Amino acid sequence: MIPLHYVSECESTNDDVLGFLEPRNPSAALYCFCQTRARGQYGNVWYTPKNENIAYSLALEESLIDASHLSSFNFYTAILIRKFIAKMAERRVWIKWPNDIILNNKKIAGILIEQAKTDFGKFYVLGVGVNVLQKTFGSLSKASSLSVECGKKFDLHDFSKKLHGFLSSYITKIPSVGELLDLYHRFLYKKDQVSVFLWQGQPCNGIIKKVDTEGFLWIEMEDGKKYKFFHKEIEMTY
Repeated sequence: MIPLHYVSECESTNDDVLGFLEPRNPSAALYCFCQTRARGQYGNVWYTPKNENIAYSLALEESLIDASHLSSFNFYTAILIRKFIAKMAERRVWIKWPNDIILNNKKIAGILIEQAKTDFGKFYVLGVGVNVLQKTFGSLSKASSLSVECGKKFDLHDFSKKLHGFLSSYITKIPSVGELLDLYHRFLYKKDQVSVFLWQGQPCNGIIKKVDTEGFLWIEMEDGKKYKFFHKEIEMTY
């Protein structure tokens, strides 16, 4: 089992997990319930109330991930987190491209994968933020928590340990690209449904058709043509 550590507070689990790496252990994990300088994708700042949600990070030595699967690692982590949360929630859960986790049309969790270099080698750092007990979200109308959506209470330590056990068991067992895309498409949020997007600052209707092996999202627009988009090039207004 990959070593799991807990701290009551930290700046960022993605940064601080690196301090728990040791020469004899090519991986380590860290969780806490209060981050003071958390971040999301593309440098976005992520604020979370103390002792209501989970911040978890897993540092894996690069050699543990087959280089031929690197382009699929983002897909696979989203698939695993979706599966775990669906099990805990006992509800149907979706992946909103590229890797937000959606329950009842609300964002429940987000994922941030980074690369890091330490004295012990090069690592992939998988960060997961899960809204668990939070009740109010202010202006964040698209966000919610497992407690709100499921009407259930969760123990944060127990939840974190179960998440860690699940990821430790599966994170290096990446299936083939074909299998991954099949799984990803099966749970892709709003696939084959008319949705409203913001594209170049303008609202438009489109239908998500697929995600390709390079991570591009393909959308059929009102003109009947299919266009591909990378992260931040288009936004779904769900």
